[in-house]
Amino acid sequence: MKFYLNLYYVLSIFVQIFLILLCFNFSAAGQRKIETGDFFISNYNRSFLNTYSYNFSILQDSEGIIYYGNTQKGVQTFDGQKVRPVSDEKGGPTGGFGRALGIDIDSKKTIYALFQLGFGYIEKNRFNEPIYYSLSDKLPEKDKVNSTLWMTKVLNDTIIFMSENSVYLYKEKKLIGVEHYKKVIHNVMTTEKDAFLRVWGEGLFKLINGKFTLIPSTKEIFAQNRIDVIFSLDNGDILLISRNIGLWLLKKDGRLEKAKSDEADQYVKFYESFLGNRLKDGTILISTLKGGLLFINNDLSIKAILTEENGLIDNYIASTFQDRNGDVWGANIGLFRVDFDTTLTYFSPKNKLRGLVTDVLRHNGTLYVRTVRDLYTFVPKTNIFEQSQFVGNKVNELSLSKATLPFDDQIITSNSFSIKTTKNGKTEVISPLY
Repeated sequence: MKFYLNLYYVLSIFVQIFLILLCFNFSAAGQRKIETGDFFISNYNRSFLNTYSYNFSILQDSEGIIYYGNTQKGVQTFDGQKVRPVSDEKGGPTGGFGRALGIDIDSKKTIYALFQLGFGYIEKNRFNEPIYYSLSDKLPEKDKVNSTLWMTKVLNDTIIFMSENSVYLYKEKKLIGVEHYKKVIHNVMTTEKDAFLRVWGEGLFKLINGKFTLIPSTKEIFAQNRIDVIFSLDNGDILLISRNIGLWLLKKDGRLEKAKSDEADQYVKFYESFLGNRLKDGTILISTLKGGLLFINNDLSIKAILTEENGLIDNYIASTFQDRNGDVWGANIGLFRVDFDTTLTYFSPKNKLRGLVTDVLRHNGTLYVRTVRDLYTFVPKTNIFEQSQFVGNKVNELSLSKATLPFDDQIITSNSFSIKTTKNGKTEVISPLY
């Protein structure tokens, strides 16, 4: 008997954490209902990673190893079980080069890393240990890094390292071009086909034949306004995301046009967009400084939002990527992995659902969930910013009975003590005998 009671409580705790339901996109007359729960998220905190402050960059190598850049400890690796540091050529920690702000990988699987004080590449030695080799130390004197480094991006096999005043272009570890600017460079960004550079007081530049060339239409608006991340859309337009002026479109003919997406526009401005990625299914992923992750469709409608309220340990997201299995990884005060299968979500006590689930049924358009604690009415969220909730009906006698029956406009439940009816949120005893 003791074994069965223990098993009962184990099952109760398990189901309390993970009630898995297939997503329903259910619509009712007069009001939109979104019957989705939370994504499955794995969080890795600072104590596990043995890091300080924030992680600013993250990617996966060809062997499935995760590389991430920390503000204090440089680049480290995570194989799913252990965390290991990446050493420099002398065997020292890469944390000595300042904050690890950028990591990227080319088609030949070479990893490139950018720190506050230098940049280079990472390769495995004969012991299969990742070693960092500097490229910036080998620059000619006239091109030496003399301002803070901020960003690295890869376009095909061209690697772009960006400082506040210079851009360094490499291919297969060889320097192929350097551009110096009198004004401060804000950001370097890439799409699947193009690379862009935004310069304060100038506007947006595009890499053409190995040189960054100003796009004339962008000077008026983006000389003094940020561009945080850029995406190519299916129709050939370029989507520009700005935390201070929202979403804009760079049309195929070179014109600028304000994008029509009020919800996404307001979100990136209020929660401050930072970086982003295009996922394999076409979903646009935007990381923010205050509002977690924003997922939008190609038509710029919001697909999902991921924040501390539904699973993250921090809303500040510095970097993201999609791994070879399709999961989304991100870097913040720790690391996290999101199982981004949008057909499957779960509900838990965060949605006010408690107890071992014994029955699930839909009656007259309403979803009911019976647990050993209560009979719950499911109240789906009506917009993407809310959380769906379960409302108890005070059918609260402990019971493993699965007797939950629809009858006309009410739900009949039984347990070890009585038979009850629930209608419009009110529960009454039909019979005190069972």
